[in-house]
Amino acid sequence: MLAKPARRCKPCGERPARDYSGLAIQSACDGLRLADHIGAVRTELIMRNFLILFVGLGMAAAACAQSDAAPTAGAPDVPSQPPYIVLSANLDEPNGYGFCMDTYGAGLSDLMQTHTCKPAKADAARNDSGHDTRFEYNQDTQQIMSYAFEGYCMQALIASEVTVFALLQCGDHPRQKFVYGQEDKSFRLAGDQSRCITVAAETVPAGPWVKRPLQLETCDEIDASLKQWTVAVP
Repeated sequence: MLAKPARRCKPCGERPARDYSGLAIQSACDGLRLADHIGAVRTELIMRNFLILFVGLGMAAAACAQSDAAPTAGAPDVPSQPPYIVLSANLDEPNGYGFCMDTYGAGLSDLMQTHTCKPAKADAARNDSGHDTRFEYNQDTQQIMSYAFEGYCMQALIASEVTVFALLQCGDHPRQKFVYGQEDKSFRLAGDQSRCITVAAETVPAGPWVKRPLQLETCDEIDASLKQWTVAVP
């Protein structure tokens, strides 16, 4: 009896490996698209927030500028009690108090300027430094006299290229004489009425207040807002 030959298995071929490279590339592309999308959204949000911030800052700046803008038209609302001599136009005095004739610095000083008119101080002595922005005009003697410091008058000190105003003891010096015009509201030097007491064109900070230097200029060359004065009497 013949023996049956042993059954031999058909050789099994190795299972071919799957190619995942296409899937990996697709996943990578999807990841990049997602990242780009997230980046675009984030960029859009950043730009939107920046725009909101920029517009908000612009509106805030405009509001601050409007609130800080000083009144430039009309007469000042002087908080001092008469007598005082104030520039008729408020210009850019930020409180609306106006620019009063004043001594330089606090209290008695040899020099003069204009300064924010100071609020009245109740029950203060006449020579209190709070009254140093109060001056009066004596039409008979043609002198501009300090209210706080009795016996002291404005005097023009004229040099070749510059003029300053000093507060000196009242006397007969011709440069203590000024003619006040009721119609044009100017103070003209009595000895040369082509020249007027004026203020500088620019305002300077002075602590919590502001000031402008006094000048002696040719009347016809100066804008009215810089040379017209209001004389307030008690």
